[in-house]
Formats: sequence, C-alpha cells, structure tokens
Amino acid sequence: MRRKLFLLASFILLVTFGVTKLVLSVPLPSESLKVGTVIDIGKELVSSSSMYNPRSFGGKNYIVQINAPQRGVGCYPAGSPIYEALANIGDGAELRMAGAFRAADYVLLSGGADNDYFSRIEPNLNLDTRVLATNLDIRASSYDWVDDDTIIHNSYKSGLRANLYLTDINPDPFQVTANTSWNANGYVTTMATTRIRNVRAGDIYSGCAYYGDSGTNTAGFWVIDLATGVSTQLGTLNVTGDGSWGLWTVKEVDGFLYVHTTHDGIYIYNMTDATTLGTLHTRYTKDKLDALAEDINPNWGFDVVDDGARMLLSAGLGRVIEITDSRIADAPNPTSGAVDVRQTSILSWSPGEAAASHDVYFGTEDAVKNADISSPEYKGSKNLDSESYDPGKLEWNTTYYWRVDEVEDGGTIQKGNLWSFTTADFLIVDDMELYNDINEDEPGSNRIYLAWLDGFDNPAINGSIVGYSIVPFAEQTIVHGGRQSMPFSYDNSVGKSEATLTLTYPRDWTENGVNTLVIWYIGDAANAAEPMYVVLNGNAVVNHDNPDATMATSWKAWNIDLQAFADQGVSLTSVTSITLGLGNRNNLVAGGSGMMYFDDIRLYRPAPEPLPIEVHVDENGADSQVELEQGQILVVTLESNPTTGYRWEQAKNQESILEQMGEAEFKPSDTGEPPLVGAGGWEIFRFKAISAGQMTLQLVYHRSWEEGVEPLKTFSLQVVVP
Repeated sequence: MRRKLFLLASFILLVTFGVTKLVLSVPLPSESLKVGTVIDIGKELVSSSSMYNPRSFGGKNYIVQINAPQRGVGCYPAGSPIYEALANIGDGAELRMAGAFRAADYVLLSGGADNDYFSRIEPNLNLDTRVLATNLDIRASSYDWVDDDTIIHNSYKSGLRANLYLTDINPDPFQVTANTSWNANGYVTTMATTRIRNVRAGDIYSGCAYYGDSGTNTAGFWVIDLATGVSTQLGTLNVTGDGSWGLWTVKEVDGFLYVHTTHDGIYIYNMTDATTLGTLHTRYTKDKLDALAEDINPNWGFDVVDDGARMLLSAGLGRVIEITDSRIADAPNPTSGAVDVRQTSILSWSPGEAAASHDVYFGTEDAVKNADISSPEYKGSKNLDSESYDPGKLEWNTTYYWRVDEVEDGGTIQKGNLWSFTTADFLIVDDMELYNDINEDEPGSNRIYLAWLDGFDNPAINGSIVGYSIVPFAEQTIVHGGRQSMPFSYDNSVGKSEATLTLTYPRDWTENGVNTLVIWYIGDAANAAEPMYVVLNGNAVVNHDNPDATMATSWKAWNIDLQAFADQGVSLTSVTSITLGLGNRNNLVAGGSGMMYFDDIRLYRPAPEPLPIEVHVDENGADSQVELEQGQILVVTLESNPTTGYRWEQAKNQESILEQMGEAEFKPSDTGEPPLVGAGGWEIFRFKAISAGQMTLQLVYHRSWEEGVEPLKTFSLQVVVP
C-alpha cells in the first residue's frame, strides 16, 4: 500500500504542474435530467425509513435503509427497480453503507451510529454469511476504495468526526487493519469543524479524495492527498437545513466536482487541476431534485457514475431515484446486467426526448461501447416508434453487449449507454416475465390469463382461475425469480383444475441435450391436498409423487425426467402445449380448493459433476468439530510468519481419514509489490476427505529443526466423515 500511494502522489504532482487534464464528458444539463428508475426498498422491507448513502459499484446499486425497526440493504442492477439481493435487518445492528469489494466477490458493509464494525457478506446478502471485524473503535459510516485492498473512510463517533482514516481490508480471511502510510495512527484530523459525512476517491485525480463539512452553514470542502494525508481547501458553500443536513457529498468525476447538499441542491464546478477549483459549471436546484423525487425530504445521499450520465439520489423515506439523461435511449429490455435471459429475446428501449431515429449496435464484446457505423457491431438504423431489435437466436450462457444512439433532427447524435445481458444456460418454457396489464384491445397486450387458458369459461368442468381479477393480473410479491409468478386458484369440487399454455418456443425439447423439466411452485398450509400433474401435448400425464405438494409453504422445484413423457409417445422434438393441473385427471373425484403459484418453468441439460465443496476453518475454530462428506475439501487457515523460522506442520503419526493436498500455501498480509520484508500472513492447508471415520487433526507451529522443544502453538480440530 505504501508504494501504491507514493505512485499516486507522483501523479498528483504531474497534474499540478501543468499536464492537460482529459475531460471525458460533461455533466448533464439540468433541463435534461429525468428519473430512470425508482428503487423502493422501503416497500420491499414493508416499512420505510431514512435512506443513507446509496452507492453504485460495477453496474450495481447498493441501497441502505437505516433506523429501526426496519433496517435493510439491497443490491439492484443499474436501471432496475427489482432487487438482486436483499437483507432485512429489522432492528438489528445498524449499517450505513454497502458496496462491492474491488478485487473479491464480497460486499463490504460499514457500521453506523450504534456500532464499531466493518463486516463482509456474500453478494446474496445472506445475513448468515456475514463476518464482523470489531477491532477498530471508529464507527465508520462512509468509505471509498483507493486501491484493491485499502479504503478511505470517516468516523461517526463523537470526537472523531473530523478525522479521515486509511484502512487495509483483507477479504479472506476477513480482517481490517489501520494503514500507517500517513502516520502511525492511521488517520489525520482535518480542518472540518463539525463532521464529515462522506469521502470519495477521485476519478481523473485518482491520487486524491474529496470531502466536506456537514452540519454548518458556512461549509468548507477539501481535497486530501492520498499519499501524504495533507488537505487543501477548495472552497465554501453557504447552506441551510435542519436536523441531519448540510454539505453531504463531494465527488470528482471527469474533472468536474459535484458538491451535494441535503437542502440546497447540487453544485457542479470545473476543476483546473486536482487541487484548484474552477468556475461553477451548472447547478441542480433543490426544487429540481424535489420535482424528480416527488418528495421534499432532505437528500441524505448521492452518487454519480458512468461519466456523469447516471446519478443516485436519496429521495425521501424508503426510496432512491436513479437520475439519467432524457436525451438518450433508456429503459433497456432486458435490463442491463440481466442474467438467465431467453435465447430468443427481442431487445427494446425507450427513445430519447428529441430522437428522430436510432442507431443500433450489438455484439458479444464490449467493443460495442466505442463502435461506430463502420464497425461490424453496427446493426442499422431504426425509425422513431420502432424501438426494438431482433438479434436472432442467441447462444446459451453468453454475455451480449448493445447500445442505442439517438439521432436527432439536424444530425446530432446522443451516444447511448453500454448495456449487457447474459443468456440462460437452460431453455425457458415460461418465466412469467413477459405478461403485462395492457388492455386486451391495445397493441402489445399480453395478459397472463389469455396465454394460460383456464376454467373461467367452463367452470362446470374445470375449476381453475389463472391471474387476478384486477391489475396486476400476475403475482408480483410471491415470486421465485424475476418480478412475476402465475397465481392459480383451484376448486376441485368439479374434479380437476388445470390451465394450458400453447407453445411457440421452445417446441424442440431435445435442444442442446436438455433432459429435465423443472417447475417451481408454492402453495399454502391451508390449501386442500390435491394431486399435482403436468401434461404435454394434451395427453401425456406425469403426476407429482408428493400428495401434499399443494400445501408447500416454501418454493419447491419439481424435477421431471423428459423420458417419462417420451415413454407415453410424446415426440420431444415437437412439444406443442404444456398443462399444469390439480386433481386426478384420469379418474375425476370431487375435492377441495386453494391457491397455488407457479414460476420459472425450465428445461435443463444433465448437470455436470459438482466440484468438491470446501469447508473453511481458521484459528477461531480450534477444538471444534467439523463434519465432511467424502470428497469434500477442508481448508484450514492459520496465522504464520515464516521469517521467524516458525511454520505450521501436521503432527506426525496420525491415522488419517484426510489426505493433504500438496504443500501449505503462504499468503502474506502485506500485498505490496514486493511484500514488506518480515511481514507475516497466513498458511493455508487443504485436506480431502478420503474415507469414513473420525479423527483429531492436529497442526503444530514450531521450528522444525528444534528437537525436543514444545511447539509455540497447536491447532486441533475434530473431523467426522460419516
């Protein structure tokens, strides 16, 4: 880290002494701002509270709701109101910011007003995967990455609120330690008089970070040199507010400085260089932001990314808005970053406000971002009111990139954003995502009950009703994946309830070697128990082997070998319809009623052999017991410093049900190039469970040449392989 910061300092000097800055784009004009997406995490958490420091990392928005009793954090793909992951913390320990690690597949959470911790969590935000680090008594509420393993952050703790800290983050095993590049304390006390709400690393001026003084009317804002910890004041703003207010966020993007306040809007300045403020370029007034947010609450958080083309703004209780450019194409379908997309998708978008036509770019590489009409990625021009493109049948499990440029009258081109999606590694029969609530007589109408034909018109012989009687017709809360599932009410007083979908694609149920039909379903404990069945081509029936399937209270996957249909004469290369039903189709008997939900009907290829599952333990797991299946890998990580002569080694003469996989790997704690001489780290052992039994795995930390000397440390673990 020290070496990295030294190089950053050199870059700052070059900028200061006259190197021309490269301005990649300019901030959006105030009149071109529009709301692209409303993220309503409060709705997802059932109760709304204050929003705090929304951030965007790697095309994903990380949204935090603070304050009990309904705290939470969500991850949303850029441009999407549908969360990819959500953690409902309730009245648990507060956090004030979330963001992705730069160089590891984890999310870093920072604490807030009532705790001291940083924590690491899996990208799915499963709270059971959360690992805490409580060794720094700081209460950081905001941070930013300055390199792959170091953050700069503030402190919420009284008496420390004018400090800025450098902290090193090791993702696995998760550890946070003070970085001493500035001084032995790992922090500097700035010239802020009240508190620092945020600190953000520079963009073009990446050797700097920017921050301001919150909670004071005459609010200063500064740049700090990441190499030296020395701050330079850039200016002041006279701001107003009440409660938690004032100058909140200062961020440099493409050589422009965004100075965001809670009550007075956003000021955007030209930067002469990293440490010199230029003229005011533009301003987004609070009235303008309130109109976009449809709310007059203070804006307790702001971020700007994508060269200034996309902004996040806290917009009242429970809501964050994504602000975009009204001049460019928007609302891509599939949403950017979407996964498991159909291989037969038609791409669509919303036009920019002054578009006369659209130039479409599409390909499998991110060269699309810089393509022009002479590039092979250019797919032609589309007229206004023709906002769609058919790329043809796509490959499985492949990431595609696309872009739409808006061509205005007079020839001005508004370059579009780079969008991407990844196709599914399976065939989608129906994921319920294409249905809408458009009136039946209007273009584009695709109501779910018109696709899945139920018993509505024949209630005397079919007791099913698909969809609801009012909009939305599809279920949008009880879903397995995406945003919708199919509600299916049944009344088997007439003997059966079923609904049938006529297929257009896929009809070849042998494509790419698929052999398994998977149907996701959920019921209710209050439902009447009824047999569940599926029918292909109107006559080949397969029944669920659980007679109580309708009473399932969590989502279940029903896996069906397609051979079961082929054995009944179905040509798997020509499947024309699928029917979902409840009851005994071949021997009708009056039964009960209830409500089911179906989602994500898919066709899968044979599953590959799973990789061995790794079970991780460290010194905190000493003297505990771990259970492994045969073939699983046990990974043991222990602190070590080989420069002292001490190394970990498995104790000799152990009867073992484990097989050590190669030599231990050493991972230094110092990640500089080269690592700091004398620095410690971790030794990582891998053992494979090779036979059933139980044993005590014992490792000793010693100097191998010192005979008769007790080891400095020992590590023991009970291992059971059933």
